[in-house]
Amino acid sequence: MFARHSKAPMPRFTVTPSAAYVMLCLAALFWGSNITIGRAVHAEIPPIALAFWRNGIGLLGLLVFTAPTLLRQRAVIKSHWKLFAVSGVVGFALFNSIAYAAVHTTTAINAALVMSATPVIVPVMAYFMLKESFSRRQAFGVVVSFIGVAVILCRGNLEILMDLRFAPGDLIMLVAAICWSLYTILVKSRPEGIDPFVFITASLCFGVPALFPFYLWETLTVQAVPLTWLNAGTLAYLGLFPTMVALALFNRAVDAIGPNRAGHFQHMVPVAAAILAIIFLDEKFQQFHLTGVIIIAAGIWFAQSTRKA
Repeated sequence: MFARHSKAPMPRFTVTPSAAYVMLCLAALFWGSNITIGRAVHAEIPPIALAFWRNGIGLLGLLVFTAPTLLRQRAVIKSHWKLFAVSGVVGFALFNSIAYAAVHTTTAINAALVMSATPVIVPVMAYFMLKESFSRRQAFGVVVSFIGVAVILCRGNLEILMDLRFAPGDLIMLVAAICWSLYTILVKSRPEGIDPFVFITASLCFGVPALFPFYLWETLTVQAVPLTWLNAGTLAYLGLFPTMVALALFNRAVDAIGPNRAGHFQHMVPVAAAILAIIFLDEKFQQFHLTGVIIIAAGIWFAQSTRKA
């Protein structure tokens, strides 16, 4: 998943509202597949390697389109390098590594549903970091959503909650959701005049090198990525489709129908991940998943409502 942006230095073409909705569905499908594939290949490709190659391939793909604009805006990037560095490390290096580590010890469905709480984590962080207003209605929505997350974490078993015997992957995914929420906050501080795709490209220019020493360590001491055509295809897909193609589709759809209507489609990402996990990984969607989803959705509705409490 990527934070909301508006315009991009990509080839322009007219997009009808109907086509925009199709593009948003495809973007959600590609982003959702990231979690499912991470779970599917967790025994073959370790988490840092998966994050390094996904971000590295995505960076090369983006540079094909953004290099001229990146060079023109290099003075602004240099003057705000700390923002780009933190965005790259938190939003790409840490988020992806932690998310891929999470699916080593939890299901893709659980990981996706925990990530679905991100829309209510963001306003809490924005309140403390940006001093944005935070109504009692939003606070209630946050509490409700975290109750839904708790239902998923304890798998509907109150004894697990009382004894704090959570699956490690579920808690790790919650940390990943916090990292992504922090990146979303940082996007709001994007310097005036910086193209959204350039912001991502410049952030990746910091995130990929930050991953490299840890990738080497993982390769030498933990596990190297087996050199197979399947693994190569997996890494290429993750680098191009969830990283670059989905972002291009989402941004063009935003241009066509506006950010408010397009933004709601990001809630389809965990749904897509769960459906893919059920189809391809034979995971089971259980009653506690449904209960948690309903509670989280109710919390998001309250937290994103503009009506004052």
